Amino acid sequence: MQIVERVIEEIRTMFPDWEQTVPPQIWPLIEQTARETPLPELEGFLERYLSAGKEWGFHPYAPFARRVLKNVLYIITEQVLSGVGNLERSLDLVRGGTASRLILLTNHLSYADANLLATMFHPMLEVKGFGDDFSVVVGPKVYNERFKTFASLQFNSLLIAQSLAVASGDAALPLKEIARAAKKVMADIEQKVRILLIFPEGARSRSGNLNRFLPGVLKLIGSAGDAVILPAAILGGNHILPINDHSLHYARVEVTVGEPVMLRDLHARFGSGEQAKADIMDHLGRRVALCLPPDRRGVYTPGHDEQ
Repeated sequence: MQIVERVIEEIRTMFPDWEQTVPPQIWPLIEQTARETPLPELEGFLERYLSAGKEWGFHPYAPFARRVLKNVLYIITEQVLSGVGNLERSLDLVRGGTASRLILLTNHLSYADANLLATMFHPMLEVKGFGDDFSVVVGPKVYNERFKTFASLQFNSLLIAQSLAVASGDAALPLKEIARAAKKVMADIEQKVRILLIFPEGARSRSGNLNRFLPGVLKLIGSAGDAVILPAAILGGNHILPINDHSLHYARVEVTVGEPVMLRDLHARFGSGEQAKADIMDHLGRRVALCLPPDRRGVYTPGHDEQ
């Protein structure tokens, strides 16, 4: 029982003033889940929780954390998923061998986005045989607070150093270290990943509108081989966990999945030179924008002045 109590205490201390920051029905659910979980699984969770984010590259999910977060999100969200047929079609391409991997690209509003997408996509992933394969590229800030570290264990994560263009504070690193981290992540994508979520803006949007996609993201996509790329958009995560707020809130979450495209077809259309990187990422940005309401498409709004 000692490890059960330790896990419960670890989770309880993730949020300051628990009673004020978390909806009241959440805590009994978490405690019950911990007491019903086999001890070896709790031990595995603690090991991964305490070591998460210590090295660049791949970190596997913890089943206990995934179960807790999925149940919590079902309670505090109304979930609406549109375009599920596009997700199914993309997974079939991977399962049938037409594509080596699935790369999911979305906008980014909240630290809760990846957890929401993992939760909402999991039923289809499980049906198609990819239940344990959802992976997410994350930056160092995901591990700078305990509750975010816990949340990262819902899925497989790939820790990468943020580029100087989007990093701030202690997230900024020397170029040599950024390159080393990217090399490790790309190798892990090739060896360990089948379903990968990337936020191509590189950071959360403070305005709620779509920002320009980073051309360097194409290197990560390219490491996935002959991938199928699936654009999508998520709205509502910023209401569950607003920026600079440690409280959980009830919210409606809407995810729209767009039409998939093969990476090889994009290279055939745009080429493979330096300019092609920006052209391909802008093309993918427009595909994600089509999944958003017109007033949220930001720099990918038709006619928008990008200068």
